[in-house]
Parts: sequence; C-alpha cells; structure tokens
Amino acid sequence: MALKRTIALLLAAALLLGAVLMGRMLYSAHEELDAADSAIARGDDEAVDRHLRRAMAHYAPGNIWVATAARRLLNRAKEAERLGKSELALQRYHALHSALLSLRPFQPLGDLSPRVQRRISALTANHQTEPSTGPMQPEQPHPGWTLVGLMGFLFGIGSVFALIAFGFNPDLTLLRGRFWALLAATGGGLCLFCLGMVMA
Repeated sequence: MALKRTIALLLAAALLLGAVLMGRMLYSAHEELDAADSAIARGDDEAVDRHLRRAMAHYAPGNIWVATAARRLLNRAKEAERLGKSELALQRYHALHSALLSLRPFQPLGDLSPRVQRRISALTANHQTEPSTGPMQPEQPHPGWTLVGLMGFLFGIGSVFALIAFGFNPDLTLLRGRFWALLAATGGGLCLFCLGMVMA
C-alpha cells in the first residue's frame, strides 16, 4: 500500500510539473503574439517578425499559438512577395524555415516546411531582389540565462523527488519543517527555470 501511494505521489508530481511547464509555454507564446500585435500598431515590421519567431520557439504539444505564429509569419512573407518586396519575403521565409527546423524532432508543422523551401528556392533563383541585407538569422539563446534555466529545472525536479522521499512520515503525515522547506525549494527551482527561459 505504501508503494502504491508513493507511485501515486510521483505521478501527481510529474503531472503537476508538466502542467506548470505547459502553462509557461502557452503563456509565453501568447505573450509574444500580443507583442507582435503591438509592433504592428506602431509600424515596426522587424519587431513583428521577431516576436512571431519567438512565439514559435515556445513549442509544446498542443500549443495552438505556435501554429498561429507560423501562419502569420507565412502570410507576411506571402504579402511581401505580392508587393514585389522579394528580399523582405525571402528574409521572412528564411526566418520561418529556421523556426520550423528548431521544432525538430517533433515537426508538428512538417507539411509547411517543403512549401517554404520551394518559395526560398524560387526567390533565390529569380534574382529579383532588392539590395541584399542578408537572410534573417534566428536569435541565439543567451548561454548564461540558459544555464540558469537548466539548473533551475534540475533543482526543481530534484526537490520534487526529495519532497516525496523525505517530506512525509511512513503514514504519509507531513514532516512539517522538512516538507515546507522542500516545497519552497521546488518552487524556487521552477521560478529559476521560468526566469532563465524567459530571459534567454
């Protein structure tokens, strides 16, 4: 019976952690879409593309905002192409293609990648572009903040297991001082993880 309760607690902790991470991905992707809308309102096209690219970086299974960001970036590339701004269209296609590649190995939008590659090939072959400013490069995560996020994640996971293993008496009553200290450590680790991912 004690083993079953321990397994149940482990599963509950895993589900809780998964829900926290999923919520963070959903929130961050939606926040980037809102930032893209704000950039549209002030006429900052470069910022729009940047925020859409960032929204796609917050992929998690079932995150509908990633697909929304991909469609919007694709439509912006098509719009630039219709307006004869081939270089701008090419930059946006490159940004979208890079974002799609970053979703590997999941490939939730795998059907989109061949279409984007065909447009990149066509625009490159036509040579009907404005003076080149080079393809848009995806932003690289900041290594320091990435490390903070990784350490926070590992610390949070370790604290969860320590909480389950050492925060209870054999009859599953709380060891109050130890339980609350480990719970605080778990929350601190998750906060560090979220901070690192947002700032990276």
